[in-house]
Amino acid sequence: MVFILSSALLFLGYEAYSFYVDKNIKNEKLFKLTAELGTIEEENKTTKEKLEYFSHEENLEKELRSKFNYKYPDEKMIIIVPK
Repeated sequence: MVFILSSALLFLGYEAYSFYVDKNIKNEKLFKLTAELGTIEEENKTTKEKLEYFSHEENLEKELRSKFNYKYPDEKMIIIVPK
């Protein structure tokens, strides 16, 4: 009888320990995923802000002109190079 009870106690102790270890592993994964979610939400916010900015034609034109030196055919462009 003592053997059966001690075996049951060992089995229950092992299961409790395995649940504890599993809980800690899942908590670590949850922490990592929560941090990743925060990063993705911030990136999503930035992307939405850029989308809103570029949805206005004048902002799109301003960026096009500054990045690619775009000009209208009748415009003259002066490029100033620092020393």
